[in-house]
Amino acid sequence: MAMDIKKNINFFALILLGCLFPLLSASPGWTQTCTETEIRANLLKLKDFYDPSGRKIAQCGKDAIQPLISIIQNKQGNTTAQRFTATEVRGNAVWALTRIYDDSPEVINVLLGVIEDKQDDKWVREAAIRNWNNIFILNQNEERPPEMVKALLAVFKDKQDDSSVRSSAASALGNIGEGSPEVVQDLLAVLNDKQDDSWVRGDTASALGRINEGSPEVVQALLAVLNDKQDDADVRDNAASALGDIGEDSPEVVQDLLAVLNDKQDDAEVRGDAAGALGRIGEDSPEVVQALLAVLNDKQDDSWVRRNVASALGNIGEGKPEVVQALLAVLNDKQDDSEVRSSAALALEDIGEGSPEVVQALLKVLNDKQDDADVRSYAALALEDIGEGLPEVVNALLGVVGDKQDDSEVRHYAASSLTIKLSYLLAETDNLSIQELEQWIELYKPGLAVEDIDEIRRDNLRRNINNLERRLQQKKESQKNRLLLQITGLAILLHVLFWTGLIFLYPKSPQVRATFFWNPKVRKIVGLWYVGLALTWVPFLRERLFEPFRESLLSDADLENFNPQTYFAKSPVQHEASGEIQPLNKAIPEINGQILLVGESGLGKSMFLRHLVQSSEGIVVYLPAHQCDAGVIAAIQEKLDDYVKQDPYFLQSLIYHCAIDICIDGLNEVTPDTQANLIKFVESNFKTNIMMTTQPNWTPLPTEMLKIYTLKPLKYE
Repeated sequence: MAMDIKKNINFFALILLGCLFPLLSASPGWTQTCTETEIRANLLKLKDFYDPSGRKIAQCGKDAIQPLISIIQNKQGNTTAQRFTATEVRGNAVWALTRIYDDSPEVINVLLGVIEDKQDDKWVREAAIRNWNNIFILNQNEERPPEMVKALLAVFKDKQDDSSVRSSAASALGNIGEGSPEVVQDLLAVLNDKQDDSWVRGDTASALGRINEGSPEVVQALLAVLNDKQDDADVRDNAASALGDIGEDSPEVVQDLLAVLNDKQDDAEVRGDAAGALGRIGEDSPEVVQALLAVLNDKQDDSWVRRNVASALGNIGEGKPEVVQALLAVLNDKQDDSEVRSSAALALEDIGEGSPEVVQALLKVLNDKQDDADVRSYAALALEDIGEGLPEVVNALLGVVGDKQDDSEVRHYAASSLTIKLSYLLAETDNLSIQELEQWIELYKPGLAVEDIDEIRRDNLRRNINNLERRLQQKKESQKNRLLLQITGLAILLHVLFWTGLIFLYPKSPQVRATFFWNPKVRKIVGLWYVGLALTWVPFLRERLFEPFRESLLSDADLENFNPQTYFAKSPVQHEASGEIQPLNKAIPEINGQILLVGESGLGKSMFLRHLVQSSEGIVVYLPAHQCDAGVIAAIQEKLDDYVKQDPYFLQSLIYHCAIDICIDGLNEVTPDTQANLIKFVESNFKTNIMMTTQPNWTPLPTEMLKIYTLKPLKYE
C-alpha cells in the first residue's frame, strides 16, 4: 500500500496542475513566444503547479502543439545525464500536450505512438497512459477512441512489458470506466493470474472497482483474491477496496469482509481496507457495527486497521449513540495512537450532528497544546462542519490561528476550517439578517489581525472575511433601497388615497373644486405629475369634473319646458356626401362625431337638438351660437363657476379629450367671423363630439370629419 501511495504522488500533482492549466492560458499577463527551444526550456523548469513555466506554455495554447510533438518524438541524448533530462522534458511535454484542448487525430496518434513503443522510456510512456484521458475530460467529450482502448489493453496484457507501465494501463482503463465484456475479461484474467506482477494485479483489482462492474463473476473473483491469504497483500487489500467501491452488500461479501477484519493474523493493510469497504458499502447491521467497535476498542490491534475502522464507523454510525461514545473515548485518550485518534475526530464530524458533547471534546483537543499536533489538526478540520453557528468554535479556531507560538500545521488546518465555515456563511448571507451578519463579522475580525495569515492559509481567510463585509454592505444598501421603495410606495399610496378622497368630495364641495382641481399651481404641485394626466385621460374622472355643472351647461336648452312630442322623429334627412335619405332618428341616433344639421326654419332642428341633449347619458353643453362670439371655450366658461376661468388651458384640454359633448344651435344667426371661429374650433377638436344646426343660407364647406345632413320637409300621406 505504501508503494502504491508513493507511485501516485506525482500523478495527483499533475492532475492538480491540469485543473489549473486551462485557466492560466487565459491570463493576459504573460507574453511568450512559442518556439520549440523556449518551450523545452520551460518544460525543463516545470516543477509543480505553481511554477510560472507551466503558465508560459499555457499562454501558447494550440501554437504549442507542434513544438510539443517535436519534443516528445525527439529521444536523443548521448550521455546518461542528457537522456535523463530528455526523459524529464518529454514526460512534461506529454503532460502539457494533454492539457491543450485538442483531440485531433494527430495528437492522439502521437500519444499512441509513445504508449505502444516498448523501447521508449517507461516514465514517458506512463505519462502518456495516465494523462491521455484528460484531453477528452477538458473537451467534455464522452467518446473515447477505440484504438486508444485497444492500445491500453495490448500494453496491459503484455507480460513482457514493464510492470509499472502495465499498472498504469490498468489504472487508465479503470479511470475511463471502460466496462466492455472484453476489457472486464482481460482484467479478470490478470487478476486471477498469481504468476503475474503483484503491482499490476493490485491496480487491476482497483480498476474493476472503479469500473463499478458488479457482476457475480467480478465479485467472486475479488472475493477469491481477498480470501486467499497466500496471495500478495497489496493485491488483496486492493481487492477489498474494490468491493467497497462496487458497493456489493450481499451477505456473502459482508461476511467475507468481516472474516478478514476479525482475523488478527491477517495482513493489517488487508484488514484495514476490509473495514473501509464495509463503511463504503454502508452495511450498518448490528453484527457489522459490533465487529467494528470491537476492533476500535482493542488498543492492542494494529493502528492502521483501527484507523480505517474509525473511518468506517463515521460512514455507518449516524444515529448510534454507542458509536459516538466509542469514538469520543478514542479521541479523548492521549495514550492511544495519534492516527487512530485523528480518524476518530473526522468520523465524529460525519456523525456527531453538532452535539454539545462532541463539540466540547473536539474543542478540548484543539486547545490542548500538549496534545499531538496531528490529532489537533484533525480536530480543527472536524470543527469546520460540527458546531456551525457556535461563536465558541469560531473563537477557538481564531485563537489557534492567531497564536504564532502554536504548531504551524495546526494553525494551517484551523485556518482551513475557518475558511470553509466562512464559505458556508457566505452562501447563507441571503438568509441572515444584517444584525446577524454584523455579529459574525465582529466574531471573525480578529483573523484580519493575524500578520502571517496568508502564509499559513493559501485559500486566503482574509479574502473571505473581506467578502463577508462586502456582502454586509450590499445587504445594507439593499435594505436601504427596499426601505426607500417602501416609503415611496407608501407615500404614493397615501397621495392616491388623498386625491381619491378629493374626487369623492368634488361634486359636493366648491372649495375642493376651486382649491385643488381648477387651481393650476396647486393641481400641478400637489398633484405631482400624474393627477393632471389622470383627470385628462380617464373618462370617469373627466366626466366627474363637469358633474356639478350638468344643469348649468344645459340651462339654455330649457329642458323643463321641452315636450319630446314636439319634434318629428321620422323627418327625412339626407346625408350630403352619399345622398342617402333616412329618418332623422335613424340617421342621427345620438351625438357621436361632428355633425352639422341643415334645415329651413320651422322643420324642427332646435327641437331635435334639445331631444338629443335630453336623451344623452353623458355631460352635454348646449350653446346658442350667438353666445360663442368670444369663442366656444369662453361660452362654456360662462356656464361654469368663476374659479374655472383661472385655468382655461386645462378646460381646453378636457374638451379636446372628449370630457363633454357640445351642441351649438343657429350658426346662421352669427357673424361670418364667429362662424369661421366655430368651424376652426370644430376642426381643432376633432376628437370631441360636436352637434351643430344652421339654416341653408349658410353652410360651411364639408371636411373629412364633419358630416353634413340636410333636413327635408315631412311628407304626409
